[in-house]
Amino acid sequence: MVKTKNVNVALPDAIATYIKSKANEGYLSYSAVARQYLIRAITEELVLKYQAEGYSYSRIAEMAETSVTNVMEILSRYMSEDETPDLDDDLKEIGGI
Repeated sequence: MVKTKNVNVALPDAIATYIKSKANEGYLSYSAVARQYLIRAITEELVLKYQAEGYSYSRIAEMAETSVTNVMEILSRYMSEDETPDLDDDLKEIGGI
């Protein structure tokens, strides 16, 4: 189970209004929507930080408390085609092909 902590934050009116509208659209609580946005943004920053530090996808996922699939999706948004890893080579290295 993931440990959690409560965090109280003050937000600009425009952002608070946007979160409230998203909560109403999805029939969710205000705090649930705010939590989703906060987790998504910080997870993305952690993935990029850990990738720049040279960690493997599986280690990044473990440290950021997310899935390897999510790590790959985040990195794919920031990598050019030249930087995209060759997954076939990675699979060969671990015996997957």
